Amino acid sequence: MEEEKNVPKPSLLGMLTNPTEQFIRIKQQPIILMPMLIIIVLTIIGTWLSASNVVIPELQDVEIDQEMAALIDAFTKIGATIGGVIMPLLTTLISTVIYFLVAKIAQSSVSFKQLFSMNTFILLITAIGLIVNGFIYMLIDGTADVSPTSLGYILNQNNVIYNSIELFSIWNLILSAIGLHKVANFSKGLAWGTVIAIFLVGILFLLAGDAVTDMVPSN
Repeated sequence: MEEEKNVPKPSLLGMLTNPTEQFIRIKQQPIILMPMLIIIVLTIIGTWLSASNVVIPELQDVEIDQEMAALIDAFTKIGATIGGVIMPLLTTLISTVIYFLVAKIAQSSVSFKQLFSMNTFILLITAIGLIVNGFIYMLIDGTADVSPTSLGYILNQNNVIYNSIELFSIWNLILSAIGLHKVANFSKGLAWGTVIAIFLVGILFLLAGDAVTDMVPSN
C-alpha cells in the first residue's frame, strides 16, 4: 500500500512523451476529474475551430444580414460548447463499457475506474487532433467535410474508408492497445484484436450510414 502511494500520478503531458509510463501509473492511481476537465476545455476549443469552418450548403447562395449571421455564429458556438462537454464524457463512457465487457470475458481483474481513467487520458490525442485540424482548416481556408490529417484528404478521395485512416485516430488506436495491455493485463494479441475489431465495426457502421443516405432521394 505504501508503495502505491509513492507512485507519481499519471500526467496528461506524459501521454505525448512516455505513454507506457502513464498507463503503469494509471493502473495504480486511476485519476479522472482533473484530466477530464482539461480534455473538455481542449475539446471545446477544437470544436469551436472546426465549427467555424463548417459550410451549410443550403445557405451558400443565400444573402444573410449581419444580425442573422451573428445569430448563426452564436448558435454554432453554443452547439460546439455543448458538444465539447458531452462528446468526451460519452466517448469515454462507451469505450470503457466495451473494454470492461471484454475484460470480464477475458477474466481480467481491471476495474471500471481504471479503464475510464485510461480512456480519459487517451482522449487527449483526439482533443489535440480537433485543435490541429481546426487550425489547418483556417490556414487552407477549407471546410470541415474531410479531415486534413486523413488519407482521404491527401488522396482527394472523400469516402468513409480513406477518411477513417486518419493520423490522430491511428495514434488513438495504438495507445488504446498499449493501454489495454498495461492497465487491463490483456495479452498483446487480445489488446490489438480488440481495438482493431472496434475500429472495423465503426467503419462498417459509417458505410451502412452512407448506404442509407444514398438510398434517400434528394430534393
